[in-house]
Amino acid sequence: MEAIELIELIARGEDSRTQFKQADEVPVQGTTTRDLDPDHFREFFEKQYEEPLARVLERDSISLAQLLHNLGLARDNSLNLAGLMLFGRYPQRHRPAFTVKAVSMESR
Repeated sequence: MEAIELIELIARGEDSRTQFKQADEVPVQGTTTRDLDPDHFREFFEKQYEEPLARVLERDSISLAQLLHNLGLARDNSLNLAGLMLFGRYPQRHRPAFTVKAVSMESR
């Protein structure tokens, strides 16, 4: 959560008793599902769930925005920080100082 967002919460009368969301769940202002890299997200989804993304959207009659919300990657048609950093087309536009560093290790 950015300092300005915290100040706005306090200004509305919310204090330390308020349950703050984890930083990765905070919606990134100014983003929409159009900021998503559709090929990257589709590749992840199909590998993770072993089903074509288009088929899931059609079969379950849900929008991409609703699916992203269900997966914890967006809220109110805005990508959250996790959605932006993992699947954003150009995350530096909205959060230039942020980066993702990860290591994958295979156990044998």
